[in-house]
Amino acid sequence: MPSRLIKKDKKNMERKFCTALCLILALLFFNGCGFINFSFETTEPQTTETEITTKITDDFDFAVEDVPKLPPDPLGIRELKYEEMPTFDSLNALSEYILWCLLNENMLIECYISKDFAKNRSEGTNILETAFGNAFTYYLFAGFEAFEFYVEDNDEEKDLYARIKLYYPQWEKDLEAKAEALEYIAKNPVPENGFQSFIEEQRYAKQIHDFIAKKVMYSPLGYEEDGLQGEDSYENMQEAWNVLAEENTEAVCAGYARAFALICQYAGIDCSYVTGNEEENIGHAWNIIYPTDGSDPVIVDVTWDDNFSVDNKNQNHVAKAFFYCYSDVDRYHFPDKNMFDFIEYLHK
Repeated sequence: MPSRLIKKDKKNMERKFCTALCLILALLFFNGCGFINFSFETTEPQTTETEITTKITDDFDFAVEDVPKLPPDPLGIRELKYEEMPTFDSLNALSEYILWCLLNENMLIECYISKDFAKNRSEGTNILETAFGNAFTYYLFAGFEAFEFYVEDNDEEKDLYARIKLYYPQWEKDLEAKAEALEYIAKNPVPENGFQSFIEEQRYAKQIHDFIAKKVMYSPLGYEEDGLQGEDSYENMQEAWNVLAEENTEAVCAGYARAFALICQYAGIDCSYVTGNEEENIGHAWNIIYPTDGSDPVIVDVTWDDNFSVDNKNQNHVAKAFFYCYSDVDRYHFPDKNMFDFIEYLHK
């Protein structure tokens, strides 16, 4: 073979060797930087948080058997401690105790009322009934049928014995309402650490507000004050179930307000239910929210905003004239004084 060809082959081999050496050095460098992994050990694949999160689809149903046993408690009332038979000398303290019992699903409520507060059986009964009504600002299920208000005045005792006994014959409807509220939360998750700002919480509350207004229409029963007498609260369309159950399409103001408060409370929003007179002798129900930033409470009236819109099922637009209104500006809502005083008492 001519010597010039040998030299040429030798040079080609040297070039190939240098190229291979540079490639090996480059690979070793990138492996050291973590860009390439030469490890051949068998390891489990790393799963990201996004991959392990189950996507909630529109057809997802929250099973009633998964509903927590106890209702939402945004104020932490259940953490309070009471002796076995407490004695009360103020309306708000008695109301708070009844609320505590209801939030613990205790339907037999017993206590004493000081005779310094209620001098006789008649006064004690009126106080007990008022306190019971106040408790429904944060306990949102009023579909009880068999109940008892009993006050005993033993002249030899310094206190009145008081008892309330409740029975919920259609508890499964309330359970369904809770499941639907939790389903909404599952499909519209709240921030992991709760709402951190006024605006963030307000936006979420507006979503709930619009969801309810679009789902149901105001029932003609609401225009017939006498027509609501003598029927249970479900037939009167006054319960959260009347709004949230999938098949339901109509409700009155109490149903709107209870459904809104129920979803809000499950979402961690401090929302109460309140009744009063929008005008003289005309009853109404709406909501009060205490914002997460500690600012002044605001009024939300889903019923009126629905009626001020084109009130059709699945309507596109929902008014917001009565959404997050401050009470010192609003001139149309006059809450029951005892209920409003109790709400303020709980926030002192």
